[in-house]
This record gives sequence, structure tokens and C-alpha cells, in this order.
Amino acid sequence: MASRKIVYNSISNAVTTAFSNTYVTQRYELIPESIPCVMVQQISKVRTQRYATLCNTDEQSYDTYEAQVFAKGLNNAYAIMEVIEAKFKQLGFFEETCTVVNNADKNIDRVVARFGSQQGAS
Repeated sequence: MASRKIVYNSISNAVTTAFSNTYVTQRYELIPESIPCVMVQQISKVRTQRYATLCNTDEQSYDTYEAQVFAKGLNNAYAIMEVIEAKFKQLGFFEETCTVVNNADKNIDRVVARFGSQQGAS
């Protein structure tokens, strides 16, 4: 599977190409620097035993990423999320969930999605 750096850079480039004023980060921030904002984080990495080698290398894993979009207006948040979904799909990830999440600031809409790599993919 692609490294965290490759995944983050791919998502960041896709989002900022489509929405140039969007702040993208890989750190969780309680208060984003600016809105719209995208936070992309790897939230898990599980080694797959099925394809493990005697070398005990880390090449095979099931990776899960979370993308959070903060925007003014739900339509804007979903428009940004569509770019993220397309890029994760292109990278070989499957969307596991996508939902609207309550945000502390009621003037800002928040959409959160999780993407997982195919079990046993490298």
C-alpha cells in the first residue's frame, strides 16, 4: 500500500487543485487555521498475516485513513469530499463510511469519511 506521505500528498494536491483556498493538514486540529479545511490522517495500520513472509517485512498491511472536511455549507463540504473520495479510490482504497458529524461551531459543517485498503493488498 502507498506510504502515508504519498497518500497525504496525493489527497492534498487533488483538493488544492480543485479548491485552491482549502487548508489541508495531516494533523488533527481542534480549531482549523482556516475554513474550508481538510484533515487527513492514517488512523490504523494492521499487518496482514496471510501474506507475511519469513523476512517479517512490513510490506503487506491493511491501512485505514480518515478524512475530515470542515466547510461553510454542507454542499461545499460534500463537494470537497467528492474530490477526496475520487483520489482515495484512484489510490486503491475503499470508502468504508461517510457521514455528517456535529461540529462545535454550528456555522461550520463537518463531513467525516474513512477509507481502507484492500485486505492483503500491498
